[in-house]
Amino acid sequence: MDLNRKQSACAKVIQAFNTTPNRGKVIFSDECAAYRSDQSGNVVFWSMENLNYFEELEYSLPHVVIWAGVESKRLYGPYFFDGP
Repeated sequence: MDLNRKQSACAKVIQAFNTTPNRGKVIFSDECAAYRSDQSGNVVFWSMENLNYFEELEYSLPHVVIWAGVESKRLYGPYFFDGP
């Protein structure tokens, strides 16, 4: 998906959200996993040519999952969970 399509989609969501009578009941949330490894830094994949680039890595390293949520009047978290 290119930048213009992403901006257009965000604008549509914001417009719909602003006109939703029950928008206080909407919660936006996300989670991420933080891995512990012996590498000197984090590994991040970036691709300017393909914005949808995805590479699945199988890790059995110890990690923690972090979750947080946001609604109109409250922040939930962050909560930390031990990874499998």
